[in-house]
Amino acid sequence: MKKLTRKEMIAACVDDQIELGIVNPENRSVQIKYRLNGGAGIKAMSLSDCRSWYNSVFNS
Repeated sequence: MKKLTRKEMIAACVDDQIELGIVNPENRSVQIKYRLNGGAGIKAMSLSDCRSWYNSVFNS
């Protein structure tokens, strides 16, 4: 299995939230940017944070 980058994991999880109606599709790029780099009071996600979130969404 291919190892995913932080950006790929975050994008997949944000896309899942869009499908569930949690995140507005127009905010996709902002959500990804803030989770990667931080901003607006949001701390950037570490690689382990991304893996944990990704695994909880897709491997549960």
